[in-house]
Amino acid sequence: MKNASPEVPAVQETFLGRNLNLFDHLLVACLRTTLPVTEMPAGVVEAAAVISNWDGFVDHAGAQGVIGWTHEVLSALEPGLIPEEVMAGLRGARLAHTARAVAMNREAAVVLKALSDSDVRFAVLKGPYLAEHVYQRSDLRYYTDLDLL
Repeated sequence: MKNASPEVPAVQETFLGRNLNLFDHLLVACLRTTLPVTEMPAGVVEAAAVISNWDGFVDHAGAQGVIGWTHEVLSALEPGLIPEEVMAGLRGARLAHTARAVAMNREAAVVLKALSDSDVRFAVLKGPYLAEHVYQRSDLRYYTDLDLL
């Protein structure tokens, strides 16, 4: 995960050998949640309870490309646990990311068709591939470019 701002304190948990800060702690708890949310893991509620800089958290979730997943999980919490303006901000960012993904996918289809029509072999890496094949829905994983091999 990309580094968050230095004023975000670390918590006593590691992920892939790295100490997590409060933002990462909540993101990891959200990402450990199976979608659709049928049962909320306790870690999400506890991690959300200690966040005070929600604007920073939303920015961090965006930088990690997981606004959609985070919004999906936090939407399943009891109303009031997350400030309404934060949920509105997450929803707005998710919709904006989704709109950009739709536009990118449309452009990518043109490029990929041209490559195929020219018998150029290629593989789509990262962004769109992860969104569709790992996350199962393009609105859950944000990407900003198309990586080809």
